[in-house]
Amino acid sequence: MNARARAARQTIRTMRRANRALKAETAAGRVERLGFGAVALEAVYAVPERLAVDLVAEYSVRQVDDALELIAEGAIVPLRRPTWFFAISSDGTDKYFTNLDNGTCTCPAGENGRTCYHTAAARLLAAC
Repeated sequence: MNARARAARQTIRTMRRANRALKAETAAGRVERLGFGAVALEAVYAVPERLAVDLVAEYSVRQVDDALELIAEGAIVPLRRPTWFFAISSDGTDKYFTNLDNGTCTCPAGENGRTCYHTAAARLLAAC
């Protein structure tokens, strides 16, 4: 198992133990108050650990944290096509489309051929 897979496994275990998916208290307060993404986040935590580790092994720990926060805030939703997702940027000003068929995203990182946390979040949601 490579270092990223170990880090991803440790992140998932830590978050499950703490029962906390968000790194920002303001986002956690919003989720608790409004209930955005709570059902989706519970579904992600129900994904078997081995599958979740395989999904996030190619992403950094920060990208996994950001992906879980994106899901918890309800800022990523599936579209009618089963492999397409619509995501809102972290500052809420931009919107991006993520296509799991070819692993692309319309965010700046995705357009430059790099992996982004939008695709990580979409892969986690698709696994539910």
